[in-house]
Amino acid sequence: MQDHLIGGDMVENKKILSFSIGPVQGFIAQARKTKDLFSGSKILSDIIDHVLKEFKNEQIIFPHKDLESKPNRFIAIIDGGSQAKDIAGKVEKLARRKFMEIAETTYFNVFGNLDMPNGFKEQVNDFLDINWIAIDYDEHRYKDIHNELDMLMGAVKNTRIYKQIRITDSEIGEAGKKCSVCGERNSLFFKKPPRSCNSSQYRVVNDYFISENESICGVCFVKRYYEKEKVDSFPSTAEICLMNVLSKLNMNMTVIDDEELNQFGNFTIDVLFEENNNIEYIKENGMLKKEVSLTEEKRLLKKLNDIERNVTEKAKKEGLKLSKYYAIISFDGDGMGKWLSGEKIDESKCTLLDFHKTLSKLLGEFSQKAKEIVVEPWGKIVYAGGEDFLGFINIEYLFDVMLSLRILFDTVVNKPLKKYAKKEDDNLTFSAGISISHYKISLSNSIKWAKMMEKKAKKIDGKNSFAIALLKRSGDGKIAKFRWQEDSSNEFTIINDIKNVICNLKDGYFSDTFIYTLGDTLFKLPSSDYDWERMEEKETVDNMIQSEIYRLVKRSFNGEEMESINEKIDEMVNSLVNIYNRSNVGDIYTGYKDNFMDLLYILAFLVREVYYDNRN
Repeated sequence: MQDHLIGGDMVENKKILSFSIGPVQGFIAQARKTKDLFSGSKILSDIIDHVLKEFKNEQIIFPHKDLESKPNRFIAIIDGGSQAKDIAGKVEKLARRKFMEIAETTYFNVFGNLDMPNGFKEQVNDFLDINWIAIDYDEHRYKDIHNELDMLMGAVKNTRIYKQIRITDSEIGEAGKKCSVCGERNSLFFKKPPRSCNSSQYRVVNDYFISENESICGVCFVKRYYEKEKVDSFPSTAEICLMNVLSKLNMNMTVIDDEELNQFGNFTIDVLFEENNNIEYIKENGMLKKEVSLTEEKRLLKKLNDIERNVTEKAKKEGLKLSKYYAIISFDGDGMGKWLSGEKIDESKCTLLDFHKTLSKLLGEFSQKAKEIVVEPWGKIVYAGGEDFLGFINIEYLFDVMLSLRILFDTVVNKPLKKYAKKEDDNLTFSAGISISHYKISLSNSIKWAKMMEKKAKKIDGKNSFAIALLKRSGDGKIAKFRWQEDSSNEFTIINDIKNVICNLKDGYFSDTFIYTLGDTLFKLPSSDYDWERMEEKETVDNMIQSEIYRLVKRSFNGEEMESINEKIDEMVNSLVNIYNRSNVGDIYTGYKDNFMDLLYILAFLVREVYYDNRN
């Protein structure tokens, strides 16, 4: 290989290294508590951050060094030639050593010098799935090299190495009770000591971080207790549900003053929901500092009942309900492979290497600004690692968050990069999945649905879409999917139309009964799989639906006679018709009615869940 210039210095035998740490889904998404989710993401980010400190800034292609939440992967240019294997091996050792250091420190912070249970280090040591590939680097062939690197990395990740199960004195193997969180590894940490194990095989945890009937493995223990003070501040799903109410009532998450708070152990906001306001719940969640008398239990429980009643009454005066639902948003960049491969780049304007570095920098800026947007009471971000995003959102602000993030991505990432695109109409976009869940639905299931919705959005032609799933605790649910923009428009009018419908329903100008009447009417029209013979037939049905929308909206108007009555009705009708016309996200002949109505049902649900009927 010939010598060539990189950064102005004569170098030879350069390699490009692609490195990733996993399993992402097994470590982040396997979570019973929001704290597990946040901690899992933070640990992977901290490991990558630790490893990247071994590289000079100019060596790192992705991610940008200033990105706070590092993704689980990086690409860098390294020296070494034939020694690249040793360098990559050193990086892998650094990552594994860092994880073990995190695990040992976490254990020490909880148990001090008490010996670790058998199998703890083995579980931690065997957990990380690290993949890397290093190939010859030539700046002048960067495009071909990057694509080869991407292909080879995919092949490496698809190669599975199976480990033989060991059962020894130091490792428990497959015997024993499985972890309540992951269900994969043996439990080593319990609230109550197991009868079947000797004391060398487990540790008992006496705090509220582990629930009464939980038992967790070594890896999940590290997630649960890592940097406990920071992680503990991450809000629960119940706290996400109530952020809007507590913010508007000017209350913090404790809702009681310090003097009152001192009477309790771990105060949890969940007790503002009636079903949790009982002695069994507060005991299990560590709200009692110590064993107390029955009289004291009753006194503290009455205090909690008073707090619940006080907050509920104050909220009602403001027209707000204590909602038990929250949202999860997951999104990922569209067609990133085509952008990263150079397929969409005009290399007469910018080399692919420079494009990658610019993209990395802009994604870092987007992530940082996203964290400044999604703050209480809007919600809380789990991770924002560039084009990857996962966040918990209060449902009152769901569409505000969606619109703000989508505009931010367009402003910070897409528009600066458009000048490098081959085609004028090429845009860098993202597709999002949203799940709206009851706080009692398992967190892992809610995350799974958000990810499923993201995949649904990405299957829409042209992508640049979002899909929403409403998961009621009753088991009933709805799914709706739409494009962020029309092909010919740069505006995100669909979200503005949705927000207008919500606002009109919230303010009581219209009864939501028209939605259910409209649903009954549309049900009688040709079904979604109707085989239209002529476009004129569909146009006729569309006109019928639009007329029916106008009739029902006008009939459902609740406002007093005023000069602007027709303007208000026209405003509502226009938003509904616009939503209807954008309901075709696939074949023009299929699914338009169902998609339209499912979105309206979701919007009506959100309004009823967040606001009291202001006519009462």
